[in-house]
Amino acid sequence: MNRRGIFAVAGLCLGIAGVAQAAVVFEQLPDYGNAYFSDAGGNYPFQAIADNFGLSSNTAIGSVGVWGVYYPNNILADNFTVKIYADAFGAPGTLLYSGAPTSTNSVDTGVDAFGVDVYETTMTLAAPFNAAASTQYWLSVVNSTGLGSDWGWVTATADSAGAYTLDSGGSWSALGTSSSMRLYEVPAPSSLALLGLGGLIAGRRRR
Repeated sequence: MNRRGIFAVAGLCLGIAGVAQAAVVFEQLPDYGNAYFSDAGGNYPFQAIADNFGLSSNTAIGSVGVWGVYYPNNILADNFTVKIYADAFGAPGTLLYSGAPTSTNSVDTGVDAFGVDVYETTMTLAAPFNAAASTQYWLSVVNSTGLGSDWGWVTATADSAGAYTLDSGGSWSALGTSSSMRLYEVPAPSSLALLGLGGLIAGRRRR
């Protein structure tokens, strides 16, 4: 009887840990005022957008979120690449991270802009990016949808320090606006989950 109770509690605790939400460590909400193409497979394949961010403490970033549109016909085809650059005098500099996300989830926000739907897309990084405190970085997100729709990154209610490139990152220019984004830290395992695992081990020892 006791063993069955311990196993049940252990399973419950581990399940709670599995659905823990990662904390948002940086956020720029969309203003729906404009969107700029950042699509390597679209009609403007060499244009990419980037925007700066900085954090107050050392943080392992595990996933990123962006708001975007599939213009002009709402055809979703997600093949994203996430890049993070060091800052070089107010523009993207040395490339620090580049990779395709391990998972991508695009959700219709219910907002229509520019005649199409706005989607919030959350992407899990292939490996955490360890951002240092009080350091400026640049996030660039590029989709590759093909010619059915071009993916446009929706602008944000923040500063005007964004950047764009017309040669796939060879050189960058000031965009004059910011881009919408959310950055999530890697969630730490909860103490509740560890207690559940301890109960599981104790149950096995009493057999």
